[in-house]
Amino acid sequence: MRERTEHGGAVLCFLSPLDAMLEVERAEQIGRQLQIMRASDMDGSVFRDLDGLGLRASFHVGWLASGSKVLVGENGVLGRYTRDIHEWAGDPEFFELMPNSLEVFDDAYELAGLSAWHETNRRLQQGNEAQLREMAKKALDAVQIVKGQKDDCTGLALFDPEFMQWHFIKGEI
Repeated sequence: MRERTEHGGAVLCFLSPLDAMLEVERAEQIGRQLQIMRASDMDGSVFRDLDGLGLRASFHVGWLASGSKVLVGENGVLGRYTRDIHEWAGDPEFFELMPNSLEVFDDAYELAGLSAWHETNRRLQQGNEAQLREMAKKALDAVQIVKGQKDDCTGLALFDPEFMQWHFIKGEI
Protein backbone atom coordinates (compact mmCIF):
# COMPACT_ATOMS: atom_id res chain seq x y z
CA MET A 1 0.00 0.00 0.00
CA ARG A 2 1.29 3.44 -0.81
CA GLU A 3 0.93 6.17 1.81
CA ARG A 4 0.83 9.88 1.15
CA THR A 5 3.47 11.72 3.13
CA GLU A 6 4.57 15.33 3.25
CA HIS A 7 7.48 14.37 0.98
CA GLY A 8 5.50 12.43 -1.62
CA GLY A 9 4.46 8.80 -1.65
CA ALA A 10 5.96 6.04 0.44
CA VAL A 11 5.37 2.29 0.64
CA LEU A 12 3.68 1.28 3.91
CA CYS A 13 5.91 -1.23 5.71
CA PHE A 14 5.48 -3.28 8.86
CA LEU A 15 8.36 -4.64 10.92
CA SER A 16 5.88 -6.94 12.67
CA PRO A 17 4.17 -9.54 10.50
CA LEU A 18 1.35 -9.61 13.05
CA ASP A 19 0.73 -5.88 12.66
CA ALA A 20 0.59 -6.38 8.89
CA MET A 21 -1.95 -9.16 9.39
CA LEU A 22 -3.98 -6.95 11.76
CA GLU A 23 -4.22 -4.44 8.91
CA VAL A 24 -5.37 -7.18 6.51
CA GLU A 25 -7.93 -8.63 8.93
CA ARG A 26 -9.42 -5.23 9.72
CA ALA A 27 -9.60 -4.45 5.99
CA GLU A 28 -11.52 -7.67 5.42
CA GLN A 29 -13.92 -6.80 8.25
CA ILE A 30 -14.86 -3.62 6.41
CA GLY A 31 -15.05 -5.22 2.97
CA ARG A 32 -11.64 -4.32 1.59
CA GLN A 33 -8.91 -6.59 0.25
CA LEU A 34 -5.24 -6.16 1.06
CA GLN A 35 -2.26 -8.35 0.39
CA ILE A 36 0.96 -8.67 2.37
CA MET A 37 4.20 -8.78 0.43
CA ARG A 38 7.73 -9.09 1.70
CA ALA A 39 9.74 -6.01 0.79
CA SER A 40 12.46 -8.31 -0.57
CA ASP A 41 9.95 -9.66 -3.12
CA MET A 42 9.08 -6.20 -4.42
CA ASP A 43 10.76 -4.28 -7.20
CA GLY A 44 13.10 -1.92 -5.32
CA SER A 45 12.12 0.97 -7.55
CA VAL A 46 8.79 1.30 -5.70
CA PHE A 47 10.78 2.69 -2.76
CA ARG A 48 12.55 5.37 -4.84
CA ASP A 49 11.95 8.95 -3.75
CA LEU A 50 10.90 11.71 -6.11
CA ASP A 51 14.43 12.77 -7.09
CA GLY A 52 15.58 9.15 -7.47
CA LEU A 53 18.54 9.54 -5.09
CA GLY A 54 17.12 7.72 -2.10
CA LEU A 55 14.58 5.24 -0.84
CA ARG A 56 11.51 6.21 1.19
CA ALA A 57 9.14 4.07 3.23
CA SER A 58 6.48 4.72 5.84
CA PHE A 59 7.02 2.27 8.72
CA HIS A 60 4.15 1.32 10.99
CA VAL A 61 5.05 1.87 14.67
CA GLY A 62 1.72 1.36 16.45
CA TRP A 63 -2.02 1.85 16.34
CA LEU A 64 -3.63 5.15 17.30
CA ALA A 65 -5.49 4.86 20.60
CA SER A 66 -7.79 6.86 22.80
CA GLY A 67 -7.55 5.54 26.34
CA SER A 68 -7.74 1.76 25.98
CA LYS A 69 -9.54 1.84 22.62
CA VAL A 70 -8.07 1.59 19.14
CA LEU A 71 -9.13 4.35 16.76
CA VAL A 72 -10.45 3.85 13.25
CA GLY A 73 -11.07 6.57 10.72
CA GLU A 74 -14.41 7.38 9.10
CA ASN A 75 -13.58 4.74 6.48
CA GLY A 76 -13.16 2.07 9.19
CA VAL A 77 -9.42 1.63 8.62
CA LEU A 78 -7.29 1.27 11.75
CA GLY A 79 -5.51 4.48 12.69
CA ARG A 80 -1.76 4.09 12.27
CA TYR A 81 1.18 5.91 13.75
CA THR A 82 3.95 5.69 11.19
CA ARG A 83 7.48 6.96 10.84
CA ASP A 84 8.67 8.04 7.41
CA ILE A 85 12.21 6.89 6.81
CA HIS A 86 14.37 8.19 4.00
CA GLU A 87 17.71 6.55 3.29
CA TRP A 88 20.17 7.59 0.60
CA ALA A 89 20.78 4.68 -1.72
CA GLY A 90 22.41 3.78 -4.96
CA ASP A 91 22.06 0.56 -6.88
CA PRO A 92 20.96 -2.11 -6.30
CA GLU A 93 17.74 -0.81 -4.83
CA PHE A 94 17.19 -2.29 -1.40
CA PHE A 95 16.10 -0.75 1.84
CA GLU A 96 18.47 -1.21 4.74
CA LEU A 97 17.41 0.45 7.96
CA MET A 98 20.14 2.22 9.85
CA PRO A 99 20.27 1.47 13.61
CA ASN A 100 19.13 4.99 14.54
CA SER A 101 16.03 4.50 12.36
CA LEU A 102 14.83 1.82 14.79
CA GLU A 103 14.96 4.07 17.87
CA VAL A 104 11.29 5.06 17.64
CA PHE A 105 10.31 1.36 17.62
CA ASP A 106 12.60 0.59 20.56
CA ASP A 107 11.14 3.56 22.48
CA ALA A 108 7.52 2.58 21.82
CA TYR A 109 7.96 -1.08 22.69
CA GLU A 110 10.04 -0.27 25.76
CA LEU A 111 7.34 2.13 27.02
CA ALA A 112 4.82 -0.69 26.55
CA GLY A 113 7.03 -3.10 28.50
CA LEU A 114 7.78 -5.18 25.41
CA SER A 115 11.57 -4.99 25.35
CA ALA A 116 11.99 -8.35 23.54
CA TRP A 117 10.10 -7.17 20.46
CA HIS A 118 13.00 -7.95 18.09
CA GLU A 119 13.01 -11.62 19.13
CA THR A 120 9.21 -11.82 19.10
CA ASN A 121 9.10 -10.48 15.53
CA ARG A 122 11.75 -12.96 14.42
CA ARG A 123 9.64 -15.82 15.82
CA LEU A 124 6.51 -14.44 14.15
CA GLN A 125 8.32 -14.36 10.81
CA GLN A 126 8.88 -18.12 11.16
CA GLY A 127 5.15 -18.76 11.63
CA ASN A 128 2.68 -19.44 8.89
CA GLU A 129 -0.05 -17.21 7.53
CA ALA A 130 -2.88 -19.20 9.14
CA GLN A 131 -1.33 -18.75 12.61
CA LEU A 132 -0.84 -15.02 12.05
CA ARG A 133 -4.39 -14.65 10.77
CA GLU A 134 -5.80 -16.43 13.83
CA MET A 135 -3.72 -14.24 16.17
CA ALA A 136 -4.86 -11.10 14.35
CA LYS A 137 -8.53 -12.12 14.63
CA LYS A 138 -8.14 -12.73 18.37
CA ALA A 139 -6.34 -9.42 18.80
CA LEU A 140 -9.12 -7.51 17.04
CA ASP A 141 -11.75 -9.35 19.08
CA ALA A 142 -9.91 -8.43 22.29
CA VAL A 143 -9.98 -4.65 21.83
CA GLN A 144 -12.67 -2.04 21.60
CA ILE A 145 -12.53 -0.14 18.30
CA VAL A 146 -14.02 3.35 18.05
CA LYS A 147 -14.27 5.94 15.29
CA GLY A 148 -12.10 8.94 15.80
CA GLN A 149 -9.59 11.30 14.29
CA LYS A 150 -5.94 12.02 14.99
CA ASP A 151 -7.05 14.77 17.39
CA ASP A 152 -8.79 12.09 19.51
CA CYS A 153 -5.55 10.13 19.86
CA THR A 154 -4.13 10.03 23.39
CA GLY A 155 -1.44 7.43 22.73
CA LEU A 156 -0.53 4.22 20.97
CA ALA A 157 -1.73 0.64 21.14
CA LEU A 158 0.64 -2.30 20.64
CA PHE A 159 -0.38 -5.95 20.68
CA ASP A 160 1.73 -8.50 22.55
CA PRO A 161 1.42 -11.85 20.74
CA GLU A 162 3.18 -13.77 23.50
CA PHE A 163 0.55 -12.93 26.12
CA MET A 164 -2.21 -12.13 23.61
CA GLN A 165 -2.95 -8.74 25.14
CA TRP A 166 -2.94 -5.09 24.17
CA HIS A 167 -0.62 -2.51 25.71
CA PHE A 168 -1.51 1.17 25.64
CA ILE A 169 1.06 3.95 25.82
CA LYS A 170 -0.20 7.38 26.82
CA GLY A 171 1.29 10.51 25.28
CA GLU A 172 3.59 11.07 22.34
CA ILE A 173 6.43 8.85 21.23
